[in-house]
Amino acid sequence: GELCAELIAAIGAAARWNCGIAQQALVRIVRQGQFDPNARLLAVRALAESLPFIALAKTYDDDIILPTLAELLIDDDAPVRRAAFEALSKVNPQGFSYDPEADKSDRRRAAAPWREWAARECAFYVKNPKP
Repeated sequence: GELCAELIAAIGAAARWNCGIAQQALVRIVRQGQFDPNARLLAVRALAESLPFIALAKTYDDDIILPTLAELLIDDDAPVRRAAFEALSKVNPQGFSYDPEADKSDRRRAAAPWREWAARECAFYVKNPKP
């Protein structure tokens, strides 16, 4: 409930300052099925709020946020998909076509270019992780 929302907001604030532990915590909330849909949506939004700071530097110096958001384009929860797509579209406005309301096979097909793009943007950092 309310406490969960406050905790996610606090973790999100740390994630915006490029705190790897906070970013990883948000990713765990998003990926693990034990959290309710509202908590997952709040965590996606918190991850999304980190992107403008990263995009300003013109480098995605992590191997977690972009790939996670791209992966969420095929999530079963429509609000999570919409939030992930909105976040990705802000940092890559020329992006790729995608409809968060499409059926699963169409979403999977449309998400592939987004996932490839995220992998390319983060390739150096996947091979050379932060200490």
